[in-house]
Amino acid sequence: MPFIEALRASNHTGTIPSWFMRQAGRYLPSYQRIRSRYSLSHMFYDEELIVKITQLPLNQFPLDAAIVFSDILLVLETLGCRVSYIDGVGPRIDVKRDHDGYPLFEQCLDVNDYFSFLKRAIVGLKEELDVPLIGFVGGPYTVLSYLFKDRKLPNDRKRVDLLLKQVTSKIEQLALLQEDAGVDAFQIFDTWAGHLPDDLYHRYSLDPCKKIALNIPTLYFSLNAGKRARMILDNLEPTGISLGDNDCLVKMREVARAQVVLQGNLDPKLVLHSKKEAIEKVKRIKEVMKNDPAFIFNFSHGVLPKTPVENIRAIFEELKR
Repeated sequence: MPFIEALRASNHTGTIPSWFMRQAGRYLPSYQRIRSRYSLSHMFYDEELIVKITQLPLNQFPLDAAIVFSDILLVLETLGCRVSYIDGVGPRIDVKRDHDGYPLFEQCLDVNDYFSFLKRAIVGLKEELDVPLIGFVGGPYTVLSYLFKDRKLPNDRKRVDLLLKQVTSKIEQLALLQEDAGVDAFQIFDTWAGHLPDDLYHRYSLDPCKKIALNIPTLYFSLNAGKRARMILDNLEPTGISLGDNDCLVKMREVARAQVVLQGNLDPKLVLHSKKEAIEKVKRIKEVMKNDPAFIFNFSHGVLPKTPVENIRAIFEELKR
């Protein structure tokens, strides 16, 4: 399979493997029909819906991998938080706090017991899929950031370190659960860590993420990751990194040794607004990466709501042409 071969830096099939972030989601009419019947909270916890929604984009596009339908914030439930999803607003997290406003976590729920539904869904997907399955978690910094206003963590580094330690422990267990259930590859989404200065990026993103140690290929995603590619590769040593649309793939390959997977980097805004421009960008990506054995085509971020399905289909027709 081209996706697996690319993760091994040995893709000589002549095909560029592809998947895209948020591929099983809100832009699909088939997803919207399910969403009209159920709340997000129900959908994320229903193993039959997880299996069904994960497979929806595979019925539409020639994708080389599926990614489990879930959410990075669910893990906070095992720390005593209550996570809900408000239409038109986004996630809401209720948690006990001390007099300074810091969350007071309760180590009350076992990850393996709480997420047994997810493990069963992954096992079921592995029985049905004919492409590899990707599991994922949020990076500890990104998950924790949702508990603070404007996703900005306080300045008390020691207290933040303690909170990150608690969150990291649960995230690591959730990652191991997915590996044990049979996912073929893994992605860590530490999206919001990209806004941190270098010293805190190392402390709050790379150090915690390094504790999420799996025995399957693992990709790392963060905003502005290309600017810190050397730092990421030297400290985290992931199988590969996801790149932003402003990152030059050729230059990134010069930074990363040949065995490191590069993933990206089509701007999802192009796909939303201009099919023609998006196709032209895909052509350029194909041209510069066609002989790279460790390249996976993806967006530079998640697919945006209201993106026309025909635009995405045209992209993959061009990619596979």
